[in-house]
Amino acid sequence: MTVADADRIALRFQEEAVFGTTPGGDVTATITTTEATRTYSAAAGLDVFSVGQTILIAGLAQSASNGYKTVTSASATNLVVDEDIGTGEGPVASVTLKNALNEVRLTGESLGQATAIQESQEIRDDRQVADVRRTNRNAEGDISYEFSYGAFDKFLEAALMASAWSTAVTITTDTLSMASGDNSINDAGGAYAHTASLAITGNDTITRDAGSWVTDGFRDGMVITCSSSEDAGNDGDWTITAISALVITIGAGGLTNNAADTAMDIVNAGGFVTDGYAADQWIRTSGFTTAANNDFYKIVSVAAGKMVLEGNTCVTEAAGDSVTVLMGEQITNGTTQHYYTLEREYTDVDEFALYTGMQVDTWTLDTNSDGIITGTFGWIGKDETSAAATESDGTAQSAASNLVYSAIDDVDGILEALSDKSLKAFTISLANNLRPRNVIGTLGPESIGVGRVTVTGTFQKYFESETLIDKYLNFTPTTLTMILDDNSGSGNAYVIDMPEVKFTNGRRVAGGTGQDIMADMEWSAFRDSSEDVTIRIARFPE
Repeated sequence: MTVADADRIALRFQEEAVFGTTPGGDVTATITTTEATRTYSAAAGLDVFSVGQTILIAGLAQSASNGYKTVTSASATNLVVDEDIGTGEGPVASVTLKNALNEVRLTGESLGQATAIQESQEIRDDRQVADVRRTNRNAEGDISYEFSYGAFDKFLEAALMASAWSTAVTITTDTLSMASGDNSINDAGGAYAHTASLAITGNDTITRDAGSWVTDGFRDGMVITCSSSEDAGNDGDWTITAISALVITIGAGGLTNNAADTAMDIVNAGGFVTDGYAADQWIRTSGFTTAANNDFYKIVSVAAGKMVLEGNTCVTEAAGDSVTVLMGEQITNGTTQHYYTLEREYTDVDEFALYTGMQVDTWTLDTNSDGIITGTFGWIGKDETSAAATESDGTAQSAASNLVYSAIDDVDGILEALSDKSLKAFTISLANNLRPRNVIGTLGPESIGVGRVTVTGTFQKYFESETLIDKYLNFTPTTLTMILDDNSGSGNAYVIDMPEVKFTNGRRVAGGTGQDIMADMEWSAFRDSSEDVTIRIARFPE
């Protein structure tokens, strides 16, 4: 007899477009791709796939167009995905597109069906229960994990009920400096005062015969202002769509050609603003000679040539180094419900269990000074069924294999009021307060109701002064931020930010002889009126 072993299970997931309906799809078609819009086109049949679904594509010449993709838009003739694809090609015959589940890293799970029962209250003279009836059911349970970069991003998105991760913004230039006076990063780039003639050709290019636009700090995507031009119609704001040392291209055209304009001046019109940087977001800087300037910062304000920062101290440093400023992709608490099918495979007995309509109800993250960072995702869903085969038409996508975070090596800082604190323990607990919606005549919930999001937690610190305790005693608002940075060299990082927090409990007690006095604090986050968020998570890929 073969007995199923916990060490032999595999857990997988797929996002559902419709509550309780497991996505599928196995299509062979003639495909044409469009790189700019990340689109796969066919004559028909692509509407078997749905938004949020992971699919496995094979058979195209461009390797970047093959592999695992996540659907962002689907119709009978077009699929749009969220990953970059290769150069457009096609029509290409016999391309395969298959539904593909995603593997989950875990340390344990307790998924199962919760069945509500009711005993008959009929009175019998033999004292026996006349019947036991099922009155409803739903699926529920936890998935426990060791936290690592990239492995749980879809679940984090679901826990926060965020619509999607935002797009990262990054620039690399040698025109950036740091100023300690106002704790800012500054961009002196993007300034050209006429010193020689410029050739304007094709109604969309500006060419110089010496020097370098790139060295002067101009870059792709920058909005520039032209002034004092010999042709007045060339004055105004233009967006750079391509750039080299000698040539700026203005994608929209509209310039008046001039073989030798000796008067035109060009300056950076939007700078950091048009690059896409925004207040309240987190950035990571790298490349400065001064090591202290290479760190994580929260943006206080943004202007064309200046970002005022907080969270770390800027050290005055002149421009000259090739510096990169990355504003991470982020999610914040929202109202978008994400439903999943979870599949557990018992690989040693070749059996499967399927859980549909699953939504993340709770999320915890636990950090202790002497261990790996761990947590749980708590789920509520529709039902559990047994299956004889996997729901994946294509090979399941492996989970991200980055190292798990250690509380010693990979915590870059835990900040209170944006000042680093030396803590012994720190926890985060988020609850969506979900509820099954049951109706007469339907077994299992028809849908899942959503309550308020609550974000609470604890931390423990060796007691040194009354500062934190007084914030509890006086009910003083503060902020809490956790920065995780994979120090194995990959550079993968998260910033978890609660911009408005109050301490709801605090103790500084002497537990007994031979013990340190600990400040045990409990906290609760709530909506920050200026940022309009309770919790923000930013991710920074290598």
